[in-house]
Amino acid sequence: MDLWWFNLKTAESQLFETLFKQSSTDLMFTRFRSANPLGKLMDFLQEDVDSMERELETWRSENRDLKQKLKHEEKITEKSIEPLKAHLIDLETAVQEQLDK
Repeated sequence: MDLWWFNLKTAESQLFETLFKQSSTDLMFTRFRSANPLGKLMDFLQEDVDSMERELETWRSENRDLKQKLKHEEKITEKSIEPLKAHLIDLETAVQEQLDK
């Protein structure tokens, strides 16, 4: 009876070991199959991030350029209205003098 029990335990042990190895192998292949698309996804994600960083830098550069152009235009506008401001002050002074009479 001990020999029968030993053979049963040995067979059970071998069966468990075979199933465990097969299960591990299946799990490993499943992970490899899952890892390949995940790896591609990570590559695409990195490409997207790189593209977004380049686009962000493009927009920042354009923003800097437009700010400089705006400052330049503001200076030109300020210069062009200086005579008008002086004329307005003269007119206001003249009006005030007329009111004071």
